[in-house]
Amino acid sequence: MNDNPLISIVIPVYNGLGYLPECLASVEAQDYCNIELILVDDGSTDGSSLFLDEYANSRPWVHVIHQNNQGVSHARNVGIKIAAGEFLAFHDSDDMMEPFMLSSLLHALQGKPEADLAAGAIRFCKGDETEDVLVLSDGRRDLSLPRHESLRYIQNLAAWGKLYRMNLIKAHDLHFNENMSNGEDQDFVIRYLIFSQNTVFVHNTLMNYTVHRGSSNNKFEMGLLPKEIYISHFSFWTRIAKDMPPYWSVRDRKLFGEVLIRRQIAMWVWINATLKRNAPPARRGLLVSFLHYLLTTSIYVPAPAAVRAIAGTFRRYGFKDLI
Repeated sequence: MNDNPLISIVIPVYNGLGYLPECLASVEAQDYCNIELILVDDGSTDGSSLFLDEYANSRPWVHVIHQNNQGVSHARNVGIKIAAGEFLAFHDSDDMMEPFMLSSLLHALQGKPEADLAAGAIRFCKGDETEDVLVLSDGRRDLSLPRHESLRYIQNLAAWGKLYRMNLIKAHDLHFNENMSNGEDQDFVIRYLIFSQNTVFVHNTLMNYTVHRGSSNNKFEMGLLPKEIYISHFSFWTRIAKDMPPYWSVRDRKLFGEVLIRRQIAMWVWINATLKRNAPPARRGLLVSFLHYLLTTSIYVPAPAAVRAIAGTFRRYGFKDLI
């Protein structure tokens, strides 16, 4: 085993000039040095393109790709194609890594050869307010879990804050869905987990995620997302369920199906908790649509169990008239 493997870091950039200096400084501050940085300029118009070129001129380990604006998924896919590392990490141009992020994730994977993914805790930063989010929803700390438990308990399904094995990505031709306008991170991470064996979790806070106006988290808090975007967060679960590896046993499929319905419900609970109770009447139609969606797409979960779980969730959150 190579004790000093190359790690490729892919950062898509679109009009990120105001954040890039701090972001890139956090990459340079890493205590693990064998890295290549792939910066994909996605048609920036704010001077980011020139900044990236000047930044890369004196840094041979930095590669800059310029393209017309085609979206974050396409930019990441370009990065995947040219990445030469044994391991791969994604990062956003407005976020910052802790200096020990890459070394912590790599050490965790090297200590668990059976693991295909390492994930760490994150810190949400919104102005002067910060919130640390544990890596596992049940509060457990450093440990390794098989894929079914990983999918059930992992808190963060964003692409960043993790370290992936490049050979698994290439073996299964994994990439970001460029047709999705929302939920593309979850889609990629879940597909990766489907083909993985284990995930190792690191409880240390490894990166700082910046929440600013225009980010998806802020839109959820403000109640700004339209119905179509809400539904897109759930619709890809069905597609994923249909793409399970053919070698999975019946037990594998049943367990994974139970995980899917749990995460679907968890997503609804999160959205409901972040919206005010005096939301416009259109929201009631959305909830009815979502209830119908869950009941008709829980392919691998026994219908009575699905109905009981969903009905209990709706009752708990005060929507008894919807069931």
